[in-house]
Amino acid sequence: MAARRPDDTGLLSTKGAPSDLQLFLGSINGLFERMRTMIDRRRRFVADGSHELHTPITALGLQADNMRLKWPRRREIVWML
Repeated sequence: MAARRPDDTGLLSTKGAPSDLQLFLGSINGLFERMRTMIDRRRRFVADGSHELHTPITALGLQADNMRLKWPRRREIVWML
């Protein structure tokens, strides 16, 4: 365990382990599986959120550009966005 990286959620081998440790190792492996699932869900959530925000931010940028072209002397309007 000491040699494992902090982000290593790979399963621990139960081969050759005494029977009283196999139950413990099974529990640890279950914890690792739940952690891996949680990390994957969090990554998907962040990726989805990033994608959902990209379009509105792009639209606001285009609106600011259009305002800048339409009213070139009124820069303060664009910077208020």
